[in-house]
Amino acid sequence: MNNKGFSVVESLIVTAILITVILICSLLVVNMLDKEHKKVFKTEVIRAMQAASSAYQIDLVNNKVNKNSKVCYSIDWLKANNLFILESKEEYKGSVLIESNEDGQIINYTAWINNEDFYVKQANLTNLNIKGKAYESGIISLKKEMEASLNCENEEGQVLRK
Repeated sequence: MNNKGFSVVESLIVTAILITVILICSLLVVNMLDKEHKKVFKTEVIRAMQAASSAYQIDLVNNKVNKNSKVCYSIDWLKANNLFILESKEEYKGSVLIESNEDGQIINYTAWINNEDFYVKQANLTNLNIKGKAYESGIISLKKEMEASLNCENEEGQVLRK
């Protein structure tokens, strides 16, 4: 018997174990990256809502919109007016609807936004901020599952800022 090396069977067993470990580790890394990508998207949607809020406040001060109104801001309009500045290279499309009360205070945000991978349809700050539930409840979904409407719902009296 030659004791100077591994047999073919021993080498195959070690190789199979190494391949299994590599596959498990790669699946874990891919899963972690996917979760982080979703978090970035969620953060950008919230930033778009904040940008629309700023735009609304500016429009209200400049008498371009009325109190107790609904105003739709497209993502393209927010970007063109330097209110929604992206740190990532992602392309975002969609719009944010701002609803205000008779005092001019914002009472609701609703977003219809997508990028290359994800979309939100009728998202608001409440359903986005429930920890982990935005994905489980379908508020944030994979884009390939369904195309999102990119525009605010066409509601009576709504001001469009495109």
